[in-house]
Amino acid sequence: MAATDKLRGYYRISHRHTEAMQRRRLAEIGCEAIYSHTRDGIDRLVADLRTPRKGGAPDVVAVTSLSRLAATRDALRAAVDAIHGKGAVILEIGPKAGAMPRTSNEPAQLAAMIWDAVAEISQDRRTHSPEAAKRYGSKGGKAKAAAAAEGRTPKAEALAPWRDLSLTAEQAMGTGAMRGWTIRAAYRILGPRNTTRGVKAGRPRKSTT
Repeated sequence: MAATDKLRGYYRISHRHTEAMQRRRLAEIGCEAIYSHTRDGIDRLVADLRTPRKGGAPDVVAVTSLSRLAATRDALRAAVDAIHGKGAVILEIGPKAGAMPRTSNEPAQLAAMIWDAVAEISQDRRTHSPEAAKRYGSKGGKAKAAAAAEGRTPKAEALAPWRDLSLTAEQAMGTGAMRGWTIRAAYRILGPRNTTRGVKAGRPRKSTT
């Protein structure tokens, strides 16, 4: 285990990874410096990492799952690259005590960590946190709409990639700015993607040829 001053924890809340669980697991392995996932959370973490001296031990970033570092695949790749760029190692400890730890300095383990993280990120986009589920319940049209809206990024933020025609609709949906949105909700709330002035645009029609 890394020395306490070289061990830093990071958490991001989701349906299966509550804040309490993550903080408990990180504390169990001796993390005193724990960072939460915010707009600049990774930036703050990376800034505090220290490049190891020649022959010295690297700093270690502990997470319950690699997916806790970011909410999208692109952001995850950037976070992993930034952490490795400081010479640090990512330690995945799992959500439960007794889980077999995995480290990012082992290529085979890193590949498995990334594979699992991508699957978890996709699942996160389809579910809400326990707090949101408790607040709105699982039934009722208005409650479902309110819960869905809470899980989405703000309209103003989502508009930029949605209106960027250099991206396909699927690529736009995969950006962090459109976290929680569905294609159907995007067309209904954000409007059509093709917004040429003077042309009344609507949802793309199916070809009749």
